[in-house]
Amino acid sequence: MDIKEKLRCAAEELTAEFVNALSLAGKELGLGEEADMIAAQTVLGSAELIKQSGVHPIELADRVCSPGGTTIEGLLSLKKDGFEGVVTSSAEKIIESK
Repeated sequence: MDIKEKLRCAAEELTAEFVNALSLAGKELGLGEEADMIAAQTVLGSAELIKQSGVHPIELADRVCSPGGTTIEGLLSLKKDGFEGVVTSSAEKIIESK
């Protein structure tokens, strides 16, 4: 398996985990079972927007975040909690183990 295929496998697994975490958060906030579909559709829509826009994902994130807004608060929490490092480390482990 080459590095591209390993990265695709890692991305599929990590994306599924992210969708699950987003869904669990939605359920804890009262969305019920519809949280599964909302989380999946949101991630799908975000991926399509990144793909179609041709801009770097961080640039797209910057466009939707306004200072003092709710989205920036969530993004800052992800950064503070080390989201990028956790994803990178997980992807490396997946790639190394296959």
